Amino acid sequence: MKDFKHLLRIKKSNHHARRSQCLRHRLIIRKLGHCLPARRAQMAQLQKHLQRQYNDRRLYWESRSFSRLASSSSCPSTITAILDSMGVERHSWPKAKCMSSKEFASWARPKLSSTSLLIHGHVALTVLSPHFVTCNSSRSTEIISHGLSLISQDGFDLRATHLQLQGDNCSKELKNNCILLWAAQQVAMKRLGSCTASFLSSGHSHEDIDALFSNYSAWFDRMGDLETPQAFQTALEKFMAVPEHRPYERIKKVMMMSRFRDWCPS
Repeated sequence: MKDFKHLLRIKKSNHHARRSQCLRHRLIIRKLGHCLPARRAQMAQLQKHLQRQYNDRRLYWESRSFSRLASSSSCPSTITAILDSMGVERHSWPKAKCMSSKEFASWARPKLSSTSLLIHGHVALTVLSPHFVTCNSSRSTEIISHGLSLISQDGFDLRATHLQLQGDNCSKELKNNCILLWAAQQVAMKRLGSCTASFLSSGHSHEDIDALFSNYSAWFDRMGDLETPQAFQTALEKFMAVPEHRPYERIKKVMMMSRFRDWCPS
């Protein structure tokens, strides 16, 4: 890592934080090497936990397949969307090799907030926001609403469609009252047939959208210097323009959001 870091990129075994429940079971199993029945009991508990999170993912994979299959219909029965945010450390600007110098080590660079919405079979939307824009539930609601508007403008009738919203357990994105009130409003106004919000198990919520973030990181490394927020937007637009990237979504868009509506006024 010291002599060949400019030539090699050695990944860690796991970039994500470990789930506390999995780690606790594994540590207990390691400590019970002298007691075979206790080890078997802890192993059974660990397998039960892993099977539960695998079943959660199977439900998400099923709804994702339904969304892609129904994308050819003008009135899809189901659309599945997943929303997540990328780590802000990858969006510090200006991004340049000179910033790794010791003279700039104490600089506090502004960071862009990056949130992606994948509506499988329809839309791949990435929203960038400057550092002074608050990232809260209203921003997430604005992103989802814009994604559904893009589908409607593309000629799809969503009045009888079931919307499956998938997210992690972060309260600023989907797990909040603002999203619940918005979904209820859309159904009450006959803009959607129904809506379900689902959340994968804490610590096991990394799905296909995290693979997209990994591709973003590799793309940023290839682009070299990115000196302004607009340069980040242009780089991601070039990523979306590659046909092999997100081939299932017809609409690919990268936008800069500096203002949004307060969807849940006090």
